[in-house]
Amino acid sequence: MLKGISSTVLAARLLELEREGLVSKKIYPQIPPKVEYRLTLQAKELELILLELSKWAHSWSAPEITATKTKE
Repeated sequence: MLKGISSTVLAARLLELEREGLVSKKIYPQIPPKVEYRLTLQAKELELILLELSKWAHSWSAPEITATKTKE
């Protein structure tokens, strides 16, 4: 789903996320190799926080709301 990202950069980012405990990796012993990544419980909790933060940010960036809030 990430267009334009090289496999090297993608692998580095996934490794970083795995080290931080945000994704888990499952390697299947087959040819060609198959690897699956999943969000950990920690990442799923963080997802809820980020969604709420996104809602808050959008509420302050909507033109009609921004104009109203700056008048107060």
